[in-house]
Amino acid sequence: MIVVCQETFERNFKKYFHSVKHCDILNLGGRKVYIMNIGERIKDRRTELRLTLDDVAKTAGVGKATICRYEKGEIVNIPSDRIERIAKALKCTPAFLMGWEEYPTDTTKLMALYDRLNDEGKKRLLEYADDLVQSKKYTEHDISEVV
Repeated sequence: MIVVCQETFERNFKKYFHSVKHCDILNLGGRKVYIMNIGERIKDRRTELRLTLDDVAKTAGVGKATICRYEKGEIVNIPSDRIERIAKALKCTPAFLMGWEEYPTDTTKLMALYDRLNDEGKKRLLEYADDLVQSKKYTEHDISEVV
């Protein structure tokens, strides 16, 4: 289960989650707090990627009814190896599904950080990234030119 305050939700999560209908909302001292469990995170990520229950179920090695029961919160004790397979199907980390990380992938984290920068910061980040790629020390593939 992940608990975040309204400001954190609006700053980080809103762009990744299509709605707050899957969240429980608590009012703590005038602040809204959104609570998402693993099933809600699975469903949000699956719909974000436009995957069907069957798509996720096949990769995870379970029936689509099982994935549906996870999403509805009918099954809450999901084996760790199954969480890993579900995360793979959803192109995210198990830690994201568990609520231990804010972002589903490093790419979305990088995009969120980039969005928070001013124009000068964005320019410097792109220059730094270009320098890293050009050095070839930090690239995974032989890239002759990046557009």
